[in-house]
Amino acid sequence: MNILSRFCLFCGAAAILAFPALAQKKNKDHISDAVLHAKYVYVEAYDGPEWSPRLTSEDRKAIVDVENAVRSWRRYELVLRRSEAEMVIQVRKGRVANARAGGGISVDQVPKHVQFPPPSGTDTQTTTHGDAGVEVGPPDDLLFVYMSDGGQLGARLWQRTQPDGLQAPDLKLFQRFKDEVNASANAQSKKKTASPAATPPSQNGTGAASGSPTSPNPPPNPPNHN
Repeated sequence: MNILSRFCLFCGAAAILAFPALAQKKNKDHISDAVLHAKYVYVEAYDGPEWSPRLTSEDRKAIVDVENAVRSWRRYELVLRRSEAEMVIQVRKGRVANARAGGGISVDQVPKHVQFPPPSGTDTQTTTHGDAGVEVGPPDDLLFVYMSDGGQLGARLWQRTQPDGLQAPDLKLFQRFKDEVNASANAQSKKKTASPAATPPSQNGTGAASGSPTSPNPPPNPPNHN
């Protein structure tokens, strides 16, 4: 193994250990109202938009597959630019660390402490320099959902990872997101149906719509003095 190959492997391992934890315990079943009320959605890969030269073919396919699933769902409308979206769906196909230099060198095992995604401001997980490159990240597929504020990613609204979760035609990760959104929307609709507006009482308090109130005990007749 030459010096360049060792350097690529070292960089890949260092990048993996630098990723913050993506603990499954952080996955929440609660669906935010922002997800239920959003209309316009943009789909991209974690490493960039579909046209980015840095994307792998697997990530590009995942984008197309999820876009088709969104169209079939008919709950949201796809937009061509992130700046036009209220919500952004990010996808990434899982892959083990892989270093390439000349003939190529691969790492078959990923440390158990793989942490993903990187903090804000951290560059992409895939880097290429000349004929040497390093791809790092978790082996599981991922799907993240974010708020979008003028093209900038806002709060993360939903996140899951799963082995082969973006494998077509099942797209188990997207189906899980869809199921949770539909369940929350149905539950919200049932709550509104079960809480009708209260009927205001009538003015006389007896339910009579009009007319003079009737006394339940009329006054006695005056005595007869004859």
